[in-house]
Amino acid sequence: MSLDDEIATRSLYEVRLKVESKGDGNGIYPLIEIGSLTEVSMKRRDRKSLVEK
Repeated sequence: MSLDDEIATRSLYEVRLKVESKGDGNGIYPLIEIGSLTEVSMKRRDRKSLVEK
């Protein structure tokens, strides 16, 4: 994953956390959750296991 991807990913998570903590972000949610968060977290997990090997 490139540095840009890393930064984009991190800001997605931050935005999502902010939305969740407000408890009101129905307009923002769909934009954030289009196919990426579960994919991203899986990629991150894969990357961690690669690093550990």
